[in-house]
Amino acid sequence: MLARISQLAAHSGQLSKIDVHIDVDTGTSPHFTARTEFLFDPQLWPRTAMDREFAALGSSCGATRATLRVETDAKPRMAVLVSKVDHCLNELLHRWEAGELDVDVSCVISNHARDGRTYVRRFLERKNVPLFYVPASGPARPDQLRSHEPAMLSLVSRNSDFIVLARCA
Repeated sequence: MLARISQLAAHSGQLSKIDVHIDVDTGTSPHFTARTEFLFDPQLWPRTAMDREFAALGSSCGATRATLRVETDAKPRMAVLVSKVDHCLNELLHRWEAGELDVDVSCVISNHARDGRTYVRRFLERKNVPLFYVPASGPARPDQLRSHEPAMLSLVSRNSDFIVLARCA
């Protein structure tokens, strides 16, 4: 897999960094993650060709999810998962509004309903950030998803590049 990624990048660019993580503690087959950085000339490797080639690579490797982000793309999209207490979410949103976080907040997902008059709800409405309520369900067996997790994953995967958990310990 790594050889194929580096060959793909090398034909029109220069590989500058690669980070690999293999999670073998999932109880199923290992989960492979690779983050690759490379320099390239957009005239020699247009974005449409890059998208097509990386999609073919992901498909040929049986990837369940592949994300390609080019530095010239829009800011990375962050989904925020929050529980009942809002202070961590408030801090995160204020830092985002102040420009300290170079991201776009794609959505906030909570397992607790928020009253329509809350500060968080009004703030998110002003910023056009959707707030989703996905009620949590009881515990599942370790080898199964909880009944609310597919809904959360669906919301996150639609418009997000990564997830932040805004919850205190």
